Amino acid sequence: MNFLFIALVCLILSLLSAVWSLLTTKQWLDKANLTFLLQDFINAETYSIGLILLSIISLVLTKLTLGKIQITVTAAIIFASAMVQYYYGLSFKLYPEAIISSKWESWLQLLNQKEIIAIQEFFQCCGFFKSYEFIKDKCTLPYANACYPTLMSNLRNNFLTTGTIFLLQASLILIALGFIFVVGRTRRHHSNRTHNQLISNTPEPVF
Repeated sequence: MNFLFIALVCLILSLLSAVWSLLTTKQWLDKANLTFLLQDFINAETYSIGLILLSIISLVLTKLTLGKIQITVTAAIIFASAMVQYYYGLSFKLYPEAIISSKWESWLQLLNQKEIIAIQEFFQCCGFFKSYEFIKDKCTLPYANACYPTLMSNLRNNFLTTGTIFLLQASLILIALGFIFVVGRTRRHHSNRTHNQLISNTPEPVF
């Protein structure tokens, strides 16, 4: 069984899920005109994709060389990538409110009339903290909800979904890491067996 190929498939699946998450998140943020608020969020997903790509490149090189040092380096890179995915995944999954709260003050400074109008139109909400704090001629009576709770609810759901995807990516990466350990152990066992055979086949010196 080609364990390195299976590990490569796991990493590619992780990469595809990361790219899909980034594209769908960015599309949603662009439609809601919220990219300016969550650029750090986009950066985290981009950084995640970069680490997975690095893991894939390292694994391909390992498959070509099967060197002991290369296997060790690849395992270290993939382990680091998995830990980063778990960090983001658990943070987004367990502490979405804390993340939003920590960013809120800086977000308020970025909000202007143009962004608030766009948020009102996308989420069909009125005003920001209170429904009557509307911007004239841009908020109609059917919009009964204020934008702040609607926005926070949507952001929280997005963080939870993305956190789940990060955890899925991390699990796939750890599966790949497991297969790499199998390859390293098999190669070490084969090397030791070959070494022992060479010793046993070496004729004893005759004096």
